Amino acid sequence: ARAVGTSGPAVAIAGGAGLVQAAVGGELADALLVNGGTISANATASASATDTAAALALSLGAAQAAISGTDAYAVVDNSGTISGTADANAISTSGPALAAADAGGLLQLAVGGDLAVATLTNSNAITASASADATGSSAALAQAGALGAAQIALGGTDASVTASNTGTISADASADALATNGSAVAVANATALLQTAGGAPAVDVTMSNDGIISASAVATASGDTGSAALATAFGHQVQTGGSDTTIDFTNSEDAEITAFASAVAGSTASALAAGMWVQTTGQLDGAITNAGLISAVALASGTTGTASAFGVVEIADNNVVLTNTGTIRAYAEGPNAFATGI
Repeated sequence: ARAVGTSGPAVAIAGGAGLVQAAVGGELADALLVNGGTISANATASASATDTAAALALSLGAAQAAISGTDAYAVVDNSGTISGTADANAISTSGPALAAADAGGLLQLAVGGDLAVATLTNSNAITASASADATGSSAALAQAGALGAAQIALGGTDASVTASNTGTISADASADALATNGSAVAVANATALLQTAGGAPAVDVTMSNDGIISASAVATASGDTGSAALATAFGHQVQTGGSDTTIDFTNSEDAEITAFASAVAGSTASALAAGMWVQTTGQLDGAITNAGLISAVALASGTTGTASAFGVVEIADNNVVLTNTGTIRAYAEGPNAFATGI
């Protein structure tokens, strides 16, 4: 989508989805996606104007939903490529510019009155890439969000998410804002693999990685009267709402889970990176076993702000046994820098 405003504002909106699959049933909903080829979605929005310029791009490679009053199963077996790409560019010569790009590789949703199960097996590539560039006079705002693969399970009595990766799951987000006569803000968020479950008293999260899971978020802002940049990256993020969550996580030898966040601004720059982030409202049981690499790097360049890097974070009533025979590392550089492996 392309919009040009020669004497006024311009707005461009682009959206796309590679595949949408839905199964709905009273007692059973069973959605199965087997991909050995290519499923992709690309969205590009470009706006230029003398006045306000706004560009919005939304892209989702594949979406799967299973919804049932009783049992719901969402299953994806990918040996091919699933990708989502979104690019937004906005230019204003005398007014503000806004560019927003959001991309997702794969979204899985299972909702069951009793049981909800989401299962993902990936042996090739699931990727998301989002880029937002805003150049304005009075103001500039650029926002980019990328989500590689997301699993959501909501069940009445039991909910579980399971992911097995021997390939690549990645998310890359880049936001760049430039204001020649005003302030600029850039925000970039990237999560490679998100697993979330809730609604049930018993919640199970399983993840086995023998490949590469990576997230990168880069935000850059420059403004004549001020600028701010925020970058957030999560390699593997777990968010549950069950009263009792059991996790079974394995990162094998030679496997990698990485998060990189970079924020650059003339005024305020904040970067947050976490290789693995686990958060639940209740008790957390189970095991986290790492024999490979879990890494987080956060870089911030500005007069004020923060740089925070976490290898593994567990926020819960925690009974998890963590075993590490590999490498867990965190590096932070910038104002108020803080880094911790575990």
